[in-house]
Amino acid sequence: MLYRSSLRSKPQPAQRFSRLALCLQLGCAGLVALPLGYTSMAQAETAPQASTALMQFNIPAGPLAEVLNRFAADADIFISGQGELTQGKQSPGLHGQYSLDQGLQQILDGTGIRSVRSGNTVTLTNDEVMTLNPVQVGGNVIANDGSAENGYIATQNTNIGVWKGRTLQETPYTISVFSEELLQNVQATSTDEIYKKSPLIQMNRPQLQHDQPYVFSRGFLMGHSSRNGVTRGFYDHGISIEDVAKVEILTGSSGFLYGPGNVGGMVNYVSKRPTEERLNSVTVGNTSGSNVYIHGDFGGRFGSEGDFGYRLNVVEQDGDTAVEHQDLEKSLVSLALDWQVTDNLLLQIDGSTRDYRLNGLQAYWWLDNDAIRPDADDLDPDKLWSQKWAFQETQADRLGANLAWQINESISLRAGYLDEEIARRWSTTFNNITAADTYYQYETTTKNAPQVSTVKSGFVYFDVDFATGAIEHKLNIGLRKSDYAEKRYSDNSGGFFENPQQLPFSLPTYRDEPLWNAHGVQGSKTRYKGGTKSISIGDDIAFNKQWSALIGINHSSLYVQDFSSDQGDLTYDYDESAVTPTLSLIYKPIDNVTIYTTYMESFEAGGTASDFYNGAPVVNANQQMKPVFSEQIELGAKVDVGGMLLTAALFEIDKALEYHQLVNNGLQAEYVQDGRQVHRGIEFTATGKATDNLTLFGGFTALDAQTKALEGSPELEGKTPIDVAEKMFKLYSEYNMTAVPGLVLTGSYSYMGDFYGDSENTDKLDSYALIDIGARYQLGIADHELTLRFNLSNLTDERYWVNNVFLGDSRRISMSANIKF
Repeated sequence: MLYRSSLRSKPQPAQRFSRLALCLQLGCAGLVALPLGYTSMAQAETAPQASTALMQFNIPAGPLAEVLNRFAADADIFISGQGELTQGKQSPGLHGQYSLDQGLQQILDGTGIRSVRSGNTVTLTNDEVMTLNPVQVGGNVIANDGSAENGYIATQNTNIGVWKGRTLQETPYTISVFSEELLQNVQATSTDEIYKKSPLIQMNRPQLQHDQPYVFSRGFLMGHSSRNGVTRGFYDHGISIEDVAKVEILTGSSGFLYGPGNVGGMVNYVSKRPTEERLNSVTVGNTSGSNVYIHGDFGGRFGSEGDFGYRLNVVEQDGDTAVEHQDLEKSLVSLALDWQVTDNLLLQIDGSTRDYRLNGLQAYWWLDNDAIRPDADDLDPDKLWSQKWAFQETQADRLGANLAWQINESISLRAGYLDEEIARRWSTTFNNITAADTYYQYETTTKNAPQVSTVKSGFVYFDVDFATGAIEHKLNIGLRKSDYAEKRYSDNSGGFFENPQQLPFSLPTYRDEPLWNAHGVQGSKTRYKGGTKSISIGDDIAFNKQWSALIGINHSSLYVQDFSSDQGDLTYDYDESAVTPTLSLIYKPIDNVTIYTTYMESFEAGGTASDFYNGAPVVNANQQMKPVFSEQIELGAKVDVGGMLLTAALFEIDKALEYHQLVNNGLQAEYVQDGRQVHRGIEFTATGKATDNLTLFGGFTALDAQTKALEGSPELEGKTPIDVAEKMFKLYSEYNMTAVPGLVLTGSYSYMGDFYGDSENTDKLDSYALIDIGARYQLGIADHELTLRFNLSNLTDERYWVNNVFLGDSRRISMSANIKF
């Protein structure tokens, strides 16, 4: 049920209360809301009398905001108030039978907060409150979810693809959330700090390499991401974190939720939304070396009734990194606008433009046939092992919109749209390691032939609430569609140069940039077109307070057209569809425990052959494989106990196997689709307050990832897929130094197990462990909040291979100062 206020008079500044959140897409696009009129004491006198009906409550002790959140959900009411009302306050919970008013009185007793009820809406106040950070409580929505004070626990309502209105604890999937405050505190200026600390993610390629992070979840590449719940293009080209309110990571199969594909999971980047009160925030920082940045974050509302809001983020970054002869330039302008069209209709628009250039792009490392990989200790990652003129340049432009419309008390509409274009140029070097413990280098460039990728994606969902007897339903009917295209200019590679000289590992060898065989830009041609469409029907069924189920079916279609031949002819074309089901059964024996099992099938396009593999040209380069099916079964549990949220999941994913193999005595390679890869494993996470002063965020993943049923290459039976680490443990911690008010010490430990750089499992890459330490200090200066942050990553200066072609970073120092005014 959605409360709709009939009060539209302009609220006074002291009366401005927060707005009831209306989740728009996966994880909600920020906490935006429908206006609630201010309920005065005089108005409250005319409100309906409190119901005397008794209800059974079993709400555990915890922060007052969380207890009110659970009470609102159990009592089916909405509660609104200002953020500082509940800040820092604890509650013993509520156990036993109470009427609505009795329960509220019991929870609020001794807090200094009074409640004013009008029908099913409750307003909290104390007459002395000042307008600070808002908190919304009702239908399980709290604005300060994921705050450091709450141990970074996210509990709020979410829209997970087709599903709407469940808390994260009640959702039958593994989901972890990096909140805005956590992103700030780990100084996340790129995706690297996020994936380094997530216990569910194996960072396979840092964003600094080609401005394109690669990550694995449950041993599978997460090939797509989404923005505000709308699917982006392939991989994560051009991602910025500075305008992101939170990052939501769903691991495992998600094909039913987001359409074809997404076997490894989905990362959703949620845009920052307008703030209720004026926000002016400026951060100045240093990422490493002399590379510095300034970031301005500004937000607020305007209009006679505050129905319009804005959020502006501006970033400028420049300077040398910790790698010799390498510098990074980045600029970002991002604007988000909200319009509360009516009480029941909300429109959100946000867009950005981003320019990125890395001069001194590191080289790929490949093994020649019979070559042995050098130890990571033998290669200094702070040296530039490519050429000084190697570079990566990305220009990304994005425009998106989301709409939420509560048509009536039972029917609502959600819609989202994304239009994104990313243009990329680069000059790249490849270092081929020989059997003689030397390497030779060759290069390619697209400096005169940019690659331009575009995506147009959208979704529309209708949600209908109804009941059949005592059983409650939330029926969802929706459509999700994405279209992708990739263009390259007609001179394509722009040039090729090979240096056959055998080079030593002692020091990099530099030379002048070659005269590329470029013929000038002659116009672009379409190299690849593809798209997906998904029509879904799902039912969220509540049998009672303990048992519920999610049942759904998805009709998915996908098409691919490949024009990658030199002549630009259509070389590959298919348009296929399939029906895939999902089923989840959820049991809540007590309020703070959720046990679930989920089955999901996925349908996706096959992989695409690379241009090169281990330095050898691929004979079927750029060929698209046929569509494949996969299935996943998962058994999980989530427990909220003592200020900690604990999650665990057992899973098995069975997917078609695709891999490159050397042919013609290692002189060439071929991309094939043969056999299956079956990944079984367990995930565990722990998030929250271990003590009043100690916060933990971490967990582990353990996998048994094997190939099977190979007909073309039976010798690969039982091997571990390339780059998949079967053991992973990460723990990030914060300790509040009460002896020094405002000082928080931070630290993290990250362990990555062994993995292999080839299909035959002969190229074994060693495990590695990274230790980070840091601190932040918050103080007040002239009524302004100043926060200083410092981090030392890779404390022991560990040398390691992050994947089979790139070295990991050495020791790094980052620091920043943020002031809000």
